[in-house]
Amino acid sequence: MLSRLSLLFVIALLVGCGWHLRGSGGGGDLDGVMVYVLPEMGEGELANITTDTLRSYGAQVVDDQQVADWVLVLLGQQTNRRTVSVTPQGQARAYELRYTLRFRVDTAEGEALLGGQTVAPQVVYQADPQNVLGRESQERRLTEQLRHQALDLMMGRLAGIPRS
Repeated sequence: MLSRLSLLFVIALLVGCGWHLRGSGGGGDLDGVMVYVLPEMGEGELANITTDTLRSYGAQVVDDQQVADWVLVLLGQQTNRRTVSVTPQGQARAYELRYTLRFRVDTAEGEALLGGQTVAPQVVYQADPQNVLGRESQERRLTEQLRHQALDLMMGRLAGIPRS
């Protein structure tokens, strides 16, 4: 009986402080905000993923910039990899992978609400120098995870914008 009560108490504390599982979305941090997503040239896939993420955070994504509360301008994304450890034979043993996302937020009239921002999550991973195909697959998977982390970080910054 005491262990059940303790478990309920711990759950109540976690829920009360706003804790949530990684990747479970913001749970309404942007409720009711109408957002128009404006990708820079060549960022169509990023715009689609961003739209889905905005919706998961409670934002209403609109197709008309003039009715939007915010215009989210996606300035670009970049993935960089660098070697952080090598074998005695000089082959890469570990890499650092960094995903950078740049954006800004304006009003529909063009007034800056949030100037140019950059979020750049990174991860270090071990690589088997003999398994190039496995490394490429691992890198694609990690890049996707970093993209989702970057979008979550962006959502956190958007949630901090004062609403009128």
